[in-house]
Amino acid sequence: MNKEFEKQEEQLQLMIAKVGMPPRYPYINKIKEKHPELSEERANELRQTWNGRRYHKNDIELLIWVCKNFKQSLI
Repeated sequence: MNKEFEKQEEQLQLMIAKVGMPPRYPYINKIKEKHPELSEERANELRQTWNGRRYHKNDIELLIWVCKNFKQSLI
């Protein structure tokens, strides 16, 4: 049960980070700037995580980083 709670908590953190993001923000392009070797298959996995259809801890951390980076650029 503890693992399921952690998973839900991490997904919630991503949802919170996404608040205020532009609807069509090119987050995949931002990730490609940091990881130019990003394959299309990997990009699709990230899109699934972004849309809540997939769970992977490292993907969630990366996507939260993208959101924070965008919001920092506004300041």
